[in-house]
Amino acid sequence: MTLNSNTREKLQPSLLDRLIDDNPEQLNESRYKRIMNISKLRDCVIRDISHLLNTHHMEGNTDIDNYSEVSSSVVNYGISGLTGFSLHNIDIHEAERQIRQAIINFEPRILKHTLKVNMTRDTEKSSNHAMVFKIEGQIWAIPIPLMLMLKTEIDLETGSVNVVQTN
Repeated sequence: MTLNSNTREKLQPSLLDRLIDDNPEQLNESRYKRIMNISKLRDCVIRDISHLLNTHHMEGNTDIDNYSEVSSSVVNYGISGLTGFSLHNIDIHEAERQIRQAIINFEPRILKHTLKVNMTRDTEKSSNHAMVFKIEGQIWAIPIPLMLMLKTEIDLETGSVNVVQTN
């Protein structure tokens, strides 16, 4: 199948984006509102990853060992809370693994075999109270996947996560 320039950048928004009604008084939605281009897709993925990483899951507060499916279900959306820890008390490899697993579980637009999460030594932002991660992967798109490169700063004092695009 050959894609012409009109269909090349027309992608369907996520279910959540389709359910949100910005104009409830307008009864008919234009076709333009039901599709998105690659730039908008990237923005939505970044927004959703930011929401994911700024949400603390229940796994640390509740014993879910007897319920194997709960850890990857929406009930456990988010990552472990890191508030109050210092960089010296955190297992970096475990933090990288948790972030990667959360993205695999809850952001299906990222091709999981392309996803990499690594802590970086950003001397400007890293300290005993902050961690910086580089997140790389490809977003599923037609005709080819879209590269995504993010810088993710986690403030260990407040628990807030800032996600910014680097490519």
